[in-house]
Amino acid sequence: MFYFVPHVVRQVAAQYRFFLEVFRRRLYLEWLGGCSMARVPVLDLGECTDCDGCITVCPSVFQRNDTMGYIEVAECEAYPEEEIQEAINICPRGCIRWEDEN
Repeated sequence: MFYFVPHVVRQVAAQYRFFLEVFRRRLYLEWLGGCSMARVPVLDLGECTDCDGCITVCPSVFQRNDTMGYIEVAECEAYPEEEIQEAINICPRGCIRWEDEN
């Protein structure tokens, strides 16, 4: 007989939710022809630990302000979504997120 281990069930459910969200976003973008609302990356400086992971992954968007000593998001016409999503995924504190541009 097969028994479900609670932590395994939670892990599988979390992976399912993640992949379902990725699939929904890709499908949504395909239906709209890539014309979704513009999103911009936002960095929460209060949570940032200055690990420089985002700068390593996406130096065209995340830059260190040498004068003030913190990481900032550069202004861009279009942001490289895959690189920024990778920076979001590797951020140890989860301080990078997407926001809809209004």
